[in-house]
Amino acid sequence: MIIELKKISKSKKSFSIKKDGLEFSGEFYRIDPKSVVVDATLKGKLDVLCVRTLDNFQRDVDEEFHFLIYEGEFRGFNKTYDVIESFDGLIDFDYILDSEIELLRDDYNRLSNDEDEFVYKED
Repeated sequence: MIIELKKISKSKKSFSIKKDGLEFSGEFYRIDPKSVVVDATLKGKLDVLCVRTLDNFQRDVDEEFHFLIYEGEFRGFNKTYDVIESFDGLIDFDYILDSEIELLRDDYNRLSNDEDEFVYKED
């Protein structure tokens, strides 16, 4: 799903994308002439690789995201949002979803064999 930044108003709009057992959904809205906020969640199950055993397993995903889509080069730092620069005047939600999925797959995913139950562990 691709949306032109210039068509986004200050009114909140909902979106939802389903892919590979995950749902990426939330709202987006304009906060100033060059900035759009995307508040979203990613929920579902994701196939990942255990870094210890190299076995595949399904990780439960329940992540919250707060993005600031900025038209052009963003200068500075933002504590509230992860900043995404847009140089073509578009928001590509599919690209954002794919990027977040790859970040989760590249995370330190580890199986625990306690009581023969495989669970995701964060250290």
